[in-house]
Amino acid sequence: MNASKQIKALITAPDKKGIYLNPISALVLRVVVSLTGGIAIALIFSAIDQATDFELMGMGWWLLFGVMLSFYLGTSDPLVTVPVNHVGIVTFFGTRYGVFLKEGEYSWYAKKFFFGVSSTPLPGAKNIFKGAGEEQGFVYMGKRTLQIWNDRESENTTISLPARAGSTVSVKMTIELLTLDPIEWTRSNDPILQIAEQARAGLRKTLTFFRDTDAAGAKSAIAAILSGETVLAAFTNKKDGSHLIGSTVQDQSGLPMYEIVDVEAGAGNEAVNKQLIAVAKEKFLLKLERLANPNMLDSAKNKGGEIQVAELSVAEKLRPIVEGTGSVMTHVTISDVQLSAKVRDASESAASEGAQRDQQLTSAQTQAEVMKTLAEARTSNGVSELDQVIAATADGNTGVQVVYVAGSENSLIKAAVAGGKQIGGSK
Repeated sequence: MNASKQIKALITAPDKKGIYLNPISALVLRVVVSLTGGIAIALIFSAIDQATDFELMGMGWWLLFGVMLSFYLGTSDPLVTVPVNHVGIVTFFGTRYGVFLKEGEYSWYAKKFFFGVSSTPLPGAKNIFKGAGEEQGFVYMGKRTLQIWNDRESENTTISLPARAGSTVSVKMTIELLTLDPIEWTRSNDPILQIAEQARAGLRKTLTFFRDTDAAGAKSAIAAILSGETVLAAFTNKKDGSHLIGSTVQDQSGLPMYEIVDVEAGAGNEAVNKQLIAVAKEKFLLKLERLANPNMLDSAKNKGGEIQVAELSVAEKLRPIVEGTGSVMTHVTISDVQLSAKVRDASESAASEGAQRDQQLTSAQTQAEVMKTLAEARTSNGVSELDQVIAATADGNTGVQVVYVAGSENSLIKAAVAGGKQIGGSK
């Protein structure tokens, strides 16, 4: 590696824009700049001295003066401490440039050459940690986690929005991003608010693609659409059992089926994206025919018998807005998807009825098995009323009790006792 490449590796950061200095590289720069500046100034004065025929000093004395001047230029400036995971922006005559100081302490930043470190608060700044931060002019460069609010005034992180067919869904949304260009971040007017507003608008539009009961299973698809990708999905166009019109076609295990297409961002990529979507659609159709619930797949066909595949995307994409702030998204998370109270109650009621029905069927089956066993043991006399009561108690029926009347062979008495104990189970 040659010298220029070594210097470039020392003062640049991977994937980030600008020149980045740490305390060690700043120390090296301090020596180089001070010595170069001192000698250069001395040589200028020497040239002026010779041009004017004053000849105040010889060249050797001027060089010694330059070395002494270098020591002065390299003396300490007021200490600047850059917080952890932040950068300080270097200024020249008060104007910010793409040179940044990484976290650490800097006792020199060429103030005598009219350089400085910006202390202007960032737009909409809110320090992430206690102590110095963006309110003091530094830019946070770590992974920034934004919890999207339902509205900025209440700061409620649970967002309630209408889904397909009008029912309400409550979700939580988190965006993780990383700043690559600190200058662009500082130029945005409240970048966090800008991203949050776009996120809410995109989420509102995206949820209308899915029924409330499908939203929980399609969280990854919702996040992909918000990010700026295109999602392929098939929806039923007629009712199929418990699946209403507009339900996402599921596989045979009950999970919604969809395909995320990683499209190219930016203008001029329309033709490439169109080709990517066409290829992905063909693969998705084959996947549907192979794995989808047959009844739901039937309900997703048009009058011509073709499966209708929808291309889901929104204009309110997050990617362009985030990139406009000099950042990139590293993750979008949709969590805590909750149905409306009415839909939840209806689902719980249906589940309860199903469980009760299963219990009744199991109880009947158990009684039949016990009576069959008794009948086989009493092949000569058959099954009596007492056998039926015993079968009921064997099933754990607390409303049935067995009472034995000693010496009674009257079938009417036995039936009355057994019947009385079966009705209500009272003693």
